[in-house]
Amino acid sequence: MLASYPLFWALSGLCAIVCVAPALMLTGSVLLADFTLDGLRDLEAAWRVSSAVPVDAGDATSRNPAQALRQIVESRQAQTLLLQCLCMVLTIAVAAGLACRGWSVLVRRVDSALSLLPPGTPVASGDEIDRLTQAVIRLAARRAGTDAEADWQRGFNAELARRNAEDLHCLNLVAELLESAPPSAFTMAKALDVLVHKLGAGAAALQLGVHAQRALHCEDVVAAPRLPVCLAHSRLLAEIGAMSMRQDIAADGSGVRSLVAPIRRDDETIALLVVEGPDAFDFDPARVVLVRTVARLIALALVGVSRGHEERRVALLEERAAIARELHDSLAQSLAFLKIQVARLQVALREAPGSETTAAVAFQVRDGVSSVYRQVKELIAAFRVQMGSRGLVEALHQAVAEFGQKSGGIAIALDIRIEGCRLTVNEEFHLLQVVREALSNTVRHARATHVQVSVATLPGGAVLASVDDDGKGFLPVTGEIPHYGLAIMRERAQSLGGHLQVVPLPAGGTRVCLEFVPESMAPERAARGL
Repeated sequence: MLASYPLFWALSGLCAIVCVAPALMLTGSVLLADFTLDGLRDLEAAWRVSSAVPVDAGDATSRNPAQALRQIVESRQAQTLLLQCLCMVLTIAVAAGLACRGWSVLVRRVDSALSLLPPGTPVASGDEIDRLTQAVIRLAARRAGTDAEADWQRGFNAELARRNAEDLHCLNLVAELLESAPPSAFTMAKALDVLVHKLGAGAAALQLGVHAQRALHCEDVVAAPRLPVCLAHSRLLAEIGAMSMRQDIAADGSGVRSLVAPIRRDDETIALLVVEGPDAFDFDPARVVLVRTVARLIALALVGVSRGHEERRVALLEERAAIARELHDSLAQSLAFLKIQVARLQVALREAPGSETTAAVAFQVRDGVSSVYRQVKELIAAFRVQMGSRGLVEALHQAVAEFGQKSGGIAIALDIRIEGCRLTVNEEFHLLQVVREALSNTVRHARATHVQVSVATLPGGAVLASVDDDGKGFLPVTGEIPHYGLAIMRERAQSLGGHLQVVPLPAGGTRVCLEFVPESMAPERAARGL
């Protein structure tokens, strides 16, 4: 304790010495007064002896100077002692207050200041002021270090934000290049050029696999601005295997470093992205992440092209299957009917060449040939219909405009509300053909003045297509030859998993309704138990 607070104990010692000094002065004054009084008494006694004056003489006091001096000293001694006692009390009080203040400043406040230091901080030896000074120096140094670290962190964050912004700008440019037009060797080269410029590298290239080459219709390597050294004499696609990322230093002493990033579709490596820089070029983690992200964007573009080709191929197969189904459901049945009628006609001609049966069969053959001819024309018109770039919406507008011109005055209105509904190519094709067939029947047979075509999505996810007219109404076809247009529309509805209704309207006219649930809603429909 004494060694920890030397200044406080030195101050306490001085206060004690200051308190002892007035006590000693008081003691000395008392002893001096006693000594003086004793001397005056001796002097008084000697004066009496020498003067032969009785002790109890009445006027001895006035004539004895020693006695008078003793009386004066005794009268002043009490006052002197009182003043010295007051001085001693004040001195002790001041010393005690100074000691208490020293305890508060040199002990408590120094300890409080030192307690602010982090745990484990070494405390310098010396008195309280030295330790406090060293603590302040350490705190100032720590504060300076913290400020320097904060300045560095702010600079680092600013640099990181700048690099991230540049990386995002690079990725945005690459994404715009890949989505602005169908990906090609030119757009891939432009994207590689953007990547090389951002990284400050020397060259970049895409080595394409067979599927990627077919998708882009180009050679096996797309490079910008030049071909990397590692691809000049060999191809790495067969060597990379299942590796996710690889950095290489050229073994031929060319002084280059390359980063190879595979581009995959599922578990298949369809291309490689190769970025090359000088030997001292640093592929830090940020650059590696940027290269990997660009590789993923290119992978998405290549997969999108491949899927587009696959979807077109599937759509072509579906369209061929639809053509075959249409031919089977219309022409094949009609020709089979004509074949039967021709056989009957041959029998009737052999048995009775001029009978009424022969004439009836000949009439049926002629009517069947007319029906087949009409079906052929309808099929040709249907198969010539094409989906534009906007898909079903554009095709419906074209159909309404086409039948509006053919009708010669019928007002046809179109209302489409299928935003967010995903239809397959087959669903769009059948829906369009049902609407076209309904419009064809309306224009040819209904004698209508107004037609309303509506295609909307119902709350449950189903699609409802309706064609309403204000014509004379629907009359069921009688006779041996069925209404092939209505039959084909019903078969289209069945192929979509829906149903077709042809019902009269209360105010007159006919409504043709097609309702079905798209394939995209099939999982939700199954979840609801529909």
